[in-house]
Amino acid sequence: MIQPNKDNLKQTVKYDLNVNLQFEIKPLYKKVKLFPNIAQYLPGIVSIKAQDKIITQNSENQRVGVDLICLIDISGSMDGQKITMVKQTQSLLLDLLSDYCRYQLITFESSTQRLTPLKRVKYANTQYCKQII
Repeated sequence: MIQPNKDNLKQTVKYDLNVNLQFEIKPLYKKVKLFPNIAQYLPGIVSIKAQDKIITQNSENQRVGVDLICLIDISGSMDGQKITMVKQTQSLLLDLLSDYCRYQLITFESSTQRLTPLKRVKYANTQYCKQII
């Protein structure tokens, strides 16, 4: 019977999302005028950050990447500045992701279309995804 090498096993770490997760909403504009009884869109950026947990028991541990699948509305309601902001945000996200992360872009209107497969965020793939955006 083959026994796994215990030194090479991945470690599991308890990670409390209630303590280590930050949720932040930043408005795009500092001031807006709101009208009563009228639905309005307030453009902004939602950011979710998890604090890093450093594992010191095994120096060969690598940071685990994230799989980021972006589902983008491209219907008529997203014309003009809205879709421009989405494209800028997607480009910024690609620059922020590490080589361990994977990214996929899916759009929808009346049906969905997968524009990119789930790919690692290496330099060549980042350039490919930015061209698609």
